[in-house]
Amino acid sequence: MSQNLDLRITKTDKIIKDAFLELADNIGFEKITVINLTKKAMISRTTFYSHYKDKYDLLEKFENEILDGIKNIVTDDCYIENIFSFLIKIYQYVEKHKKIFKILLCNNIDESFYFKFHEAIKTLYNKNIDTEMIEVPENYALALIIGVHTSIISEWIKSGMKESPEELVSMLINAIKYLSKKNI
Repeated sequence: MSQNLDLRITKTDKIIKDAFLELADNIGFEKITVINLTKKAMISRTTFYSHYKDKYDLLEKFENEILDGIKNIVTDDCYIENIFSFLIKIYQYVEKHKKIFKILLCNNIDESFYFKFHEAIKTLYNKNIDTEMIEVPENYALALIIGVHTSIISEWIKSGMKESPEELVSMLINAIKYLSKKNI
């Protein structure tokens, strides 16, 4: 019986999140109400409130799930062994969760999400960057690397994500190689 209850809770949570994503994309976060969210999800308000306090609580929990997922993408040795694989995993994760990334990064629902996303990627790089190999202070190197990724991801989403994660990472690496050969 307990397993059935857990499954129902999980299914209901997914229904609520799917309805939230659709409404946020179609009408915008500010216009979402618990009433239109519960109608879209075909659940009662009581059911919604048994999962979340309000739409802001739902948004915060959604953000935390996404950010935790980013922080758990790779193992420590993945970056060290192959930066290409490391970056592809990040971009594949974004592609898998493109609806929520589009809403959070491009629709500016929560302006602090960009900073939180930036910090999540920074955490990945902090674990894997060799400070002795960098000829500039680590904080500037990290700002450059992370800024590039957050900007590329935002642009990729805005332009419809036509490229695969592999194509995007390949373009990024080629651009870096090109720039490193130029005397700027």
